[in-house]
Amino acid sequence: MKTQNKLPKQVIAIGYSVIFITVSYFLLLKTSPILFNLLNFLPLLLIGSLLKTRASLISFFISALFIFLIFSSILESKKFDFSYIISNIFLTFCLAFLFILLVKNKKFSWGQVLNIYTIISASILIFIFLSIFSNQMNVIFEEIKNQYSLLFLNKEGFNELQIDSLFNSVKRIFPSINFIFHLFTILINFYLSNSIIKKFNFKSEIKVDYKDFEIDNWVFFLLLATIILSFFTVGNFNVFLINISISVSFIFFLKGYNIVFVLFDKFNLTKFVKYLLIFLFFAFFGYFLIFSLFFVGVIDKLRKILNR
Repeated sequence: MKTQNKLPKQVIAIGYSVIFITVSYFLLLKTSPILFNLLNFLPLLLIGSLLKTRASLISFFISALFIFLIFSSILESKKFDFSYIISNIFLTFCLAFLFILLVKNKKFSWGQVLNIYTIISASILIFIFLSIFSNQMNVIFEEIKNQYSLLFLNKEGFNELQIDSLFNSVKRIFPSINFIFHLFTILINFYLSNSIIKKFNFKSEIKVDYKDFEIDNWVFFLLLATIILSFFTVGNFNVFLINISISVSFIFFLKGYNIVFVLFDKFNLTKFVKYLLIFLFFAFFGYFLIFSLFFVGVIDKLRKILNR
């Protein structure tokens, strides 16, 4: 009797979730491609936080099917790159479900969720980028280089070789830059989904302690291994290792950011003041602050390993 009573509620919840995800994706893509790239995880993480794991999976699957059927005619008639957009949406659904699955696992702390998700998603995205989109990115980078060559050459101290070296360096690490943007996007969307749930007093299936952020030892040794191996490899595997090491390094940057953010708690500052101070630090110190937070995270992990 209990199962029969619960079943209609689950079906209704899944039905509303499918409608919400499908309509949200349609509106985001219709409104702006930039807005779509920034908020495409929000509907999925919101539904994933409210429903149980199995119901979330069913909602994601049916929504993806509806999106494929609806968008197939719309996008083709508008002359969009249908295969690229659909594959991007499919990958977004898979990564969102992976993230939700990890967060819901009570065995994992928030730090372990980020550790595991970063390694898995970075490996997938970087591999896809290097194996599928490499040639397309070469063409795009060549066009950008040609457009800005005159601007760089007019400046004193720049020559053709330096411009080529600059663009080649950026092109080699672009997959990891793309991944870091992805990680920022899903973390911001997850924070927004939790804020919406709290605002409307919805019952969430997820409880996260953001302060429980410890980096596992194997992540530190993985970072060392990828850096060392990158010096002894060549070709695409070398590029893959370099981008993996940069992606893993971002975990230590987040750890350093977490340490600073927790430090602000001792001064009883409001969240607005904390975020404002961090924004001002980034505005004034830029790359120096990024590297500083990375080393804070590395030193903290190294200290804990040596003190064991």
